[in-house]
Amino acid sequence: MKSHKSDIVRRILDLIEKNGITQYRLAKEIGVLNATLNKTLKSDNAFSSSKTLLKIAQYFNVDIEYLISGYYDKNEIIEKCYNKIDK
Repeated sequence: MKSHKSDIVRRILDLIEKNGITQYRLAKEIGVLNATLNKTLKSDNAFSSSKTLLKIAQYFNVDIEYLISGYYDKNEIIEKCYNKIDK
């Protein structure tokens, strides 16, 4: 279970980096204390509450399924491909 949680944390840290924000800004934007987010990202008990995970997914505009499993919704991938082709 620990590796599963660390995969979630890795995906969140990747999103933070790709979006050029800090953990502090993410915490502020989703309405949690920076210390709480920092502790959660470093903890073995990361995201025992799905509420914070859902807020993170909403902030980055990703499906919570992606944070948990690393997979996007197949329909979403197809739609993104069509949008790129149309441009």
